[in-house]
Amino acid sequence: MNGKKARMTLFFPLNTMSKLFCSCPNSDAARKSSCPICQDMPGAMPLINKHALNIAIAAGCMLKVHFNASSFERKPVFYGERLLEYTLTQENAPLGTAGCLRINNDDIKIGKIYLEQETGMQDGQINYNRRGRPLLGIETAAELDKAETAYAAYKLLQARLEKKELLKSGRKVMASIHFINGAEITGIETDQLEQAFIWGETARKAQYLWRDGAGKRTGIQYGRIFYPNANLCSIHVDPEWIRRVRMEFGV
Repeated sequence: MNGKKARMTLFFPLNTMSKLFCSCPNSDAARKSSCPICQDMPGAMPLINKHALNIAIAAGCMLKVHFNASSFERKPVFYGERLLEYTLTQENAPLGTAGCLRINNDDIKIGKIYLEQETGMQDGQINYNRRGRPLLGIETAAELDKAETAYAAYKLLQARLEKKELLKSGRKVMASIHFINGAEITGIETDQLEQAFIWGETARKAQYLWRDGAGKRTGIQYGRIFYPNANLCSIHVDPEWIRRVRMEFGV
C-alpha cells in the first residue's frame, strides 16, 4: 500500500415516505412510482421533501458540520458520449461543511454533506420508479490513506444513522472514491469498498465505473458543469430550525 490519499463520498438512502421532490412513494413495493416531476418534464415544478431535509440536518448535527446557505443545481449525467439526463444535487452548494467523525481516537474530517436525488440509472437506461429517491451524500476530506479507515468510516456512519432510523432499510449504500492523482471510481457497493480503494491506489488518472471487482474506464460519466435550478429556492438553516430538528430526532 502506497498511502495515496483520497476522499470518499457515501450515498445513503433516506427513510422517507415520498421521493425528494414529489409525492410519489419512496417504496420498493409500489408498482408505479413516477410522475412528470420524476421524469423532468417541461413545466413540472419540484417541491423539496421537508422530512428529507430534516434528516439531512439531523445527520449534520451528528457530524458537527457548519450549515451553509445551500441550493440545488442540475448536474448532467452521461452514458458514454450520450447525455442521458440531469439530476438535482447540492454537491456544488452543500447543506453543511467542515464536520468531523471520530474513529478510535482519531478525527476524520467531513468535507461536506448534501442532498441528491437518485438518478435511477440501470445499464444505460432510466428506471423512473427509482429516479428521484432521496439520498444523503457524505463526503470526507481528501486525507484517507487506508482502505481499512475508509471502511471503518462507512460502518460507523451507517450505524449512527440507522440507530436514529434515518436510513431506508434494505437498500444499498453506494460510494465513490476520488484519489488526489485524479483517478475517480464511482458505482462502488460498500461491501467492495476496501477492494476498490486498494485497486484505485495504483490506477491512472481517469474516470472508472466499478464492475466485477475492478474499475472499468468509460461507461457512466458525471458532468462537471452545474446549472442553477430556478424552480427551487435556496435553503437557510437557522438556529431555531436546528433546535427543532435536534428535539425531533434526539441528536
